[in-house]
This record gives sequence, structure tokens and C-alpha cells, in this order.
Amino acid sequence: MSALVQQPEEAVDAVLARFQRYNMPGLSVGVLSQGKVVLRKGYGLADIAAGRPNAADVPMRIASLSKQFLVSIVLMLEAEGRLAVSDPIQQYLPELPDYGVPVTLLDLMSNQSGVRDFLELRLLSGGNFSDPATAEESYRLICSTAELNFLPGSRFAYSNSGFLLLTRVVEKLEGEALETVLQRRILQPLGMTQTGLARTDSPWIEGRAVPYVVEAGQPTQGQWSVPLDGAGGMLSTVDDLLKWAAWVRDSHGASQPIFQRMAQARPYADGSPSIYGLGFTVMPYRGQPSFGHHGQLPGVFAEIAWFPQADVTLVLIANTTEINPFLLGRQLADVLIPSVLTARLPAADVLPGYYYNEAENRLLQVEKRSGEVMLNSTMTRAPLEWHQPGCCRPFWPMLHYQFSPQPDCLLGSNGPNPACWRRLTPWLPEADASLAGTFYQPELNCEWRISRQQQQWQLELAGPFGVSRFTLLPFADGVMLATPAVNPDGDYRPTLRLTHTARGRRLEIATDRTSRLFADEIHR
Repeated sequence: MSALVQQPEEAVDAVLARFQRYNMPGLSVGVLSQGKVVLRKGYGLADIAAGRPNAADVPMRIASLSKQFLVSIVLMLEAEGRLAVSDPIQQYLPELPDYGVPVTLLDLMSNQSGVRDFLELRLLSGGNFSDPATAEESYRLICSTAELNFLPGSRFAYSNSGFLLLTRVVEKLEGEALETVLQRRILQPLGMTQTGLARTDSPWIEGRAVPYVVEAGQPTQGQWSVPLDGAGGMLSTVDDLLKWAAWVRDSHGASQPIFQRMAQARPYADGSPSIYGLGFTVMPYRGQPSFGHHGQLPGVFAEIAWFPQADVTLVLIANTTEINPFLLGRQLADVLIPSVLTARLPAADVLPGYYYNEAENRLLQVEKRSGEVMLNSTMTRAPLEWHQPGCCRPFWPMLHYQFSPQPDCLLGSNGPNPACWRRLTPWLPEADASLAGTFYQPELNCEWRISRQQQQWQLELAGPFGVSRFTLLPFADGVMLATPAVNPDGDYRPTLRLTHTARGRRLEIATDRTSRLFADEIHR
């Protein structure tokens, strides 16, 4: 018997009606129940200038939803005896640096490899995502850093690099471009005629939805020029993703163990549970098992979520990052399968402020927005909820934090690792020039410059891809939080730490996906 409500369209409209706007972008949504499509509908505009509405057959970028397609191909190759997921990546790509420990294909697929994220390396080298780029540039960035964020299997850190490397492994073994492999193995057999790999936005694909970034209520077209390959380069439609969802649903049983493996969280090396399977996030919701993935690019936000016990799958693709389909998808679950959901976890009440993990050089911010307690990490804002008595967590599938709030700190864990974030108060050294300096980062061949300009501390990252600028918020002990000078309300906020070594001053930068990057001071 289906867990779905009797009138699913009415339930969905009650949640999404506010996005049925005729001068703004929106989203398309699809619902699968017991293997059958019960809803496919668009809200808002796919193209504002043309007045073209969103619909379930309008192509949009699906960003990191692409990863599940790539991983399924890797597991198909393993089933055919052409690789083993326990193989080290250098077996297929010997030009990669020696990391000192084995990094396996399984580590890459589960985001437990410790390999630094090439997109963040680009940003930390002075680059952006709108200037023309090539996959070779990204590959060279990965090859330039021989240090890992952590030992493989010891924690979770989302890394697009792993999936860029897996793309190369697939193409090397198949002797074909990933576009062709996807068509032959998945898209053509499933009749996904509007799905494919588009590594960049040039040339523009006619008929696709325009991605919009909304700032101060005004939509402008989102720009993306960095090839993502199997890490996030696919376009699709809600209609096509419903075909994929039905295949995964039908194959999730004994007939196809590939999707069983993908949908099970891979344990950490110490045996404790993680939050990510193989190309799928694994995050129960209100007592219901759930797996899937979300994806985000400028002007694009997508989500696919299977609820296997309820036998319901949700697909949402928005052509604006003003809409968060991950959170919206859970709101839809609330109204579509209410009979099988347990009570909602209460919102956490954590003292707002800044909290610093010295061992990882990571600053987190807790703030209240519209009455909701939010956690700001390097690239993510997520609501905090009580997970169990006295212990809270961010409601987000890519952060594996747990906190027990104390008067002066947050005690908890990052994945399997105990952690403490002590409360810090910003320090404003208006007349102190001790922070200023120029530092050289050899792996990225770039300079990081700290200076004081117009009554503010500034950071410049100058490297092969250009110059990017940040405003710095200093704390005691050389700790600083960097906020982009452009779009200061943006989510990308690295943590900096200035220390003293026997050779002089050293600057360290850390983020959600890249850490242990050091630059020594240079004098001219």
C-alpha cells in the first residue's frame, strides 16, 4: 500500500504555489510512487526574457546529481572485472603525486579520500568560475598538491576532485569520452533523450532553462565556465530523472546490487557510520530511510531523494539558487508521506557567535536568521536541530558535525573524530599593522597578501588564474575569517591562521574541502 497522500498535486501546490511567479525563475518537480509518475509540474519561468515557463521537460543543469551516474558506471566496470574499487588511483593515473598512503577508487567515490577539491584550489589561486577554463587546468591543480587533507577513511570531506579523477579512469578503460559511455550504458537504454554531459555552457543548448542568481530581488544569469565532467557536468529534465529514479528503485532489490552498494553509507576506517555512500548521500528524515543527492551551481539547485520504505521518490530542479530543493524536498515529504513520518526534530537553541576548532583551523558561525538558528560553515548555511538530548547537528547532508553546546564552546565530533570549537570574539586591531604581509604558496604558485585598506583588513589571493579579494575579520591568536569582497553575504568563507615558525611567519588557509595549505612570508 502506498504511503502517498490521496491528492499529491494539491499537497505539492500548497508548498510550491509561492514560486508560481510570472516574472521570476522557479523550479520543476516530479513525484514517483510505487514506480509510477504521479506528478510532473513546473513553477515560475525557465527564461524570463522569453516568458517561457518551467516544465518537467525543460533541460537544466543538474550539477552534482551527475556523480551518481558516474559511480554507477564505475561499479558496472567492476562487475565486468575491468577494475576493483580497492585499486589505488595511481594504478590508472600514474602521473598523480605519491600521497604516502594508498588512495583507492572507493575512497574517491565515498568522499573519504582526503584529496583536495580542485574548485577550491582554483579559488585559492585567485580564480573564479566564470572565466574560461579547461579540464587540463583542473587536473594540473589536483596533481600540484601532494598533501592530503587527512588520511583516507578517517573522515568525510566532499571533493569534486575524486570524481574528476574517476571520469579519467572510466574514459581510459572504455577508450571513449564519458559523453559516449553515458549514452551507451545508461541514457539510451532508459530513453533519457534529454540528458547528457555538457562540460561547459559553450555552446549554449537551445531550450534549456536559464540559470539565475537573484541578488537584492533582481535575477541575473549565472555564469559557469569550469568543466566539471562526471563531477557535475550533466544536464537533464525532471521527466528524464524520473526514468532514472524508477530504474534505481526497481534495481535496488536483489536484481541489481550496484544500487544497494551506492545507497549504503560507507563506514569510516574505524567502523563508525558515515553520511555518504557511493555517489549518494545517506540521510534519514523523520524516521524514514532516505538516499539521493543534491547539486548546486550559480543559478542552479537540484535534488533527488528516494524514500524506499515509503516507495516515493522526489525530483526537484530549480533554475535559481534562491530556492533550496534539498530543504524544499523535505517540506514536500512532510505533506506527501505524513503517515509514515515520525515527529520533527526540534530546532536547536545554540548561543550565536563564532566557534573555532584549533586542531583543524576551522571557524564556524552560529547565527539567528528569521528566528532560525543557522550554522555557517565555509560553503554552507544550514539550520541546526537537536539530534538527541543535549546534542545538535546541522540539517545538511554534506556536514558530519555533532555538537553539545557548552557555555564557552561546542563539544562534539567531525565524523568519527572528537572535536572542540571554542567560542571566539572578533578582535579589531585598527592601529596594529602586525597582520600585514605577503606569503607565497608553492603548490599553487600564488601569493597571499594581507593589508589594511579603507579601515578594513583585506586579503588578496594572486595566482595563475587572477586575483580574488576578501575582507578579513580578525580574532585573537592570528585567526581570521575571510569573506568575499564581492557578494559579502556569500557562503564561501575560508579560515586563516597566522603563526610563527623557525623560518618566520606562516599563513594557513582551511575550508570545508581543502585544508593544510601553508604559505611562508616573503620579503622584497
